[in-house]
Amino acid sequence: MENLTLTDHMLIEIGCNICNVMPFEVTSDSNDKKIVNARYLCYWLLYKYTALTYKDIGLLFNKSERMVYLGVSRVKSNLIFKDAEEQTKLTELSLMAKEIVSTIIKQNKHGMD
Repeated sequence: MENLTLTDHMLIEIGCNICNVMPFEVTSDSNDKKIVNARYLCYWLLYKYTALTYKDIGLLFNKSERMVYLGVSRVKSNLIFKDAEEQTKLTELSLMAKEIVSTIIKQNKHGMD
């Protein structure tokens, strides 16, 4: 996974941690449901909290733009996290990711001053 920023790496780590998989697994060709769900979650985090497009994200994971769109759509429509506990984790994850991205942006702006 080349050309990733610190924010990208952190978001991928968060997505992997919440799904209990390793980052190398989400970039593999595995079709294991747990890994696919983690991959979709990483797509969603990158799409939501960065300026990356579906195409950009697809290039990072060696997946098609359509697959990234499908993954983001599934996370948005709660198709991968169906029970209340998983939804709570996803909400917490989203808040954590938002804070991390905000902190990195502030640090980058401060470093540029």
